[in-house]
Amino acid sequence: MPLLHMDLATQMGNEMKIEILSIGNEILSGATVDTNFVYLASRLLEEGYQVAFHEVIPDDPEIMKEVFQRALQRSSIVITTGGLGPTIDDRTRGVTADVFDKKLVLSEDVKEYLIKRYGKDLSTIDVQSMVPEDTKLLKNEVGVAPGFFYEGKSSMFVFPGVPSEMKAMFENFALKEILTLLSNEKKMYSKSMYLCHVSEHMVDPYLRDLDRAYPDVEKGIYPGYGVLSISFKVKESSEKKAMGILDNCIEAIAEKFYTHVYSTEDKDIALAVHTHMTKHNLTLATAESCTGGNIAAKITEIPGASNYFLGSIVSYSNQMKESVLKVRKQTLDAFGAVSEETVKEMLEGVMEISGADYVMAVTGIAGPAGGTPKKPVGLVYCGLMKKGEEPHIAKILAKGAAKRHLVIEYTSNFMLGTLYRKVVYDITPFSNVKTSIPVSR
Repeated sequence: MPLLHMDLATQMGNEMKIEILSIGNEILSGATVDTNFVYLASRLLEEGYQVAFHEVIPDDPEIMKEVFQRALQRSSIVITTGGLGPTIDDRTRGVTADVFDKKLVLSEDVKEYLIKRYGKDLSTIDVQSMVPEDTKLLKNEVGVAPGFFYEGKSSMFVFPGVPSEMKAMFENFALKEILTLLSNEKKMYSKSMYLCHVSEHMVDPYLRDLDRAYPDVEKGIYPGYGVLSISFKVKESSEKKAMGILDNCIEAIAEKFYTHVYSTEDKDIALAVHTHMTKHNLTLATAESCTGGNIAAKITEIPGASNYFLGSIVSYSNQMKESVLKVRKQTLDAFGAVSEETVKEMLEGVMEISGADYVMAVTGIAGPAGGTPKKPVGLVYCGLMKKGEEPHIAKILAKGAAKRHLVIEYTSNFMLGTLYRKVVYDITPFSNVKTSIPVSR
């Protein structure tokens, strides 16, 4: 029996829903990462439409049929990826035909196109030319298997699973069809803001206040390592109206945390540092131990970093700390490499070598080994000094102490945030850190 579709107006209210189905045992097993969904969802959101549902299903015809039917009942537009190849586990053509009560037919247009591209000797040419009747073809300009779509009360777009093939097919042929179907829908508009040195639990009460003032705005907090992202999304009939609402939300949070907001455009805190260091013609040098040059790497990923960044000394060993930064052996013997005293001398050493306007230094225990009860994994001593001013030092326990790369990431972002707030707002470094250590030179 053919599937009986509901009118679009009755599908979960009056709003058209988009659903993406990712097909393949290799995705369910974890052998393949589903990059197709990430691409499709992000591209559709760029156009103003958010995906409502996503499901990963195996190459099992019965399960596929059940999921296809459910998707078509609750969603206006269903997009599938995977299962269009010529092998035994490629079931999507047959299941789609069954769901719509259509026959699989050999498309002479597809066959002619494939012969033109690959010649008559392509062994799978007839299999690859089979499509459900009464569907519209989506040409595959990158690979072999064509996609297709069925347009009705609920529409279904069927793509191959190879990412390069799917992307070309989506951009060149399917997107315009999807946007036509959605042309009468309100678009989703979004704006984000990015903060440093602030936690989600500090921001949450103010977002709850906003929720009462703007209940139709979708709000999200996404904590990172040393940074925090907040997103606002709203569906509106006009961009002007939506932007006004979103700007009000951002301004409400910025009013409470204005010295912590480093961007409303880009989440890369190194870019915010870059912008303001170059704007004020300031220079920077770093001395890194536990981060192994990661701070410098973040800085130099941005073109034009040489306009302000003088360089980094990766003094990973005690020998390098002594020979290059002139950290005293007595200091290392008495207090250890991970100590307030050592990071202070690292600061002084890199300032002496570089003559930069600002210098930063870090030394710590990134793990997983090397920790002790007194100096656990994740312990980092951080230092920042402006030329002509006293050095500032803090002891932090980096988040993600169980994972080496997370300790490094947190420390790097934490230090870039410290520098940003000092340069832009003249915030005393580490003033928000409970274990900030006053240092006399």
